[in-house]
Amino acid sequence: MTHAAHADIEAATPRRSTRDLIATVERLRPQLTAIARRHVGCMFLAEDVVQDAALRVLMGEAAEEIGTPEAYLMRMVRNLAIDRARRRGFETRLFTGEDEGLACAASCAACPDKTLEGCEALKAVERAIAGLPETARTAFTLHRIEGVPQKEIAKRLGLSPARICGLVRQAHEACDEALAATS
Repeated sequence: MTHAAHADIEAATPRRSTRDLIATVERLRPQLTAIARRHVGCMFLAEDVVQDAALRVLMGEAAEEIGTPEAYLMRMVRNLAIDRARRRGFETRLFTGEDEGLACAASCAACPDKTLEGCEALKAVERAIAGLPETARTAFTLHRIEGVPQKEIAKRLGLSPARICGLVRQAHEACDEALAATS
């Protein structure tokens, strides 16, 4: 191809400035976030992906010669979201062999809205347990948190095993109701 022909092609190709691309990111932010959310499953992570795309545009990592900035940005966000989802999946598999509590904490911490939901649910359960009569609260705590068998709890509290079973069930029902109220 001759130099003149190459120059003609360059002149015919519309150039997009970084400012135009950033304006397009802002205009399409809801759609871009929705695209990212489909892949990462979390609104906060989706926002991070869109922010990463905007940073790439600002840092000049985006192609300057693009015909349709909307399609270009949607593809960029989709690719970044897929990469983020793959990385999270890899990290989750990597930590599967570790202590289950740590693996759960690592995967849950990756998504703040899930963490917030978990904290709210935990607070609701704590309030439900605190609102129980002392005997039910003690039986539930000993059995479900400390792992003490119900027969041993019955001996400690001087109650029948059937009564301990009823108290633990009462506590479970209170927790279930509290969780249902948070949903």
